Amino acid sequence: DHDFATLCELVDVDSLVDMYILHELYKNTDTGYSSFYMYKKPGGKLYFGPPWDFDATTTSARGEENNPEGIYVAQTVHTATRSELFVELYKAVEFKALVVERWNALSSDIAAYYNELFTDEFYAANKTALGKNFVRWSNDESLTQEQAEENWVNACITLKTWFLDRIAFLNNEWHQ
Repeated sequence: DHDFATLCELVDVDSLVDMYILHELYKNTDTGYSSFYMYKKPGGKLYFGPPWDFDATTTSARGEENNPEGIYVAQTVHTATRSELFVELYKAVEFKALVVERWNALSSDIAAYYNELFTDEFYAANKTALGKNFVRWSNDESLTQEQAEENWVNACITLKTWFLDRIAFLNNEWHQ
């Protein structure tokens, strides 16, 4: 019956909001049907977490997730993978207000994290080892170490761009 006050009595709302923001940020297709965890201590509230299994997200996902725009987890983009819980919660003014408040508190730190992580120094420090990983697990026997390193750096640049574009979209969507 969309009684948010009752939900707050039963659920740790802070963990719920954080989990929603995390899954929405990544556009996680598993949110609605698998790899999504909650726990409850005896006599306590329901907690959301720990987060797990983000392999079908961002630029490595099934279709719409590759686009950094759009509300995904709380909408009906993919009927099979949407989260009915978050679709309904997103309709609640109280829940959305908590999401907006929390996002506005975190978004600049999230953007700073990706800008500080994906740097030329990061690429230089990791490209040899991760290039070897690309070569090892590639089905392309003609792939050279140099090509694999370049592919890895380009994938990182694509991922960083995707995250910054996603953050910009959510900043616009969830502005106060």
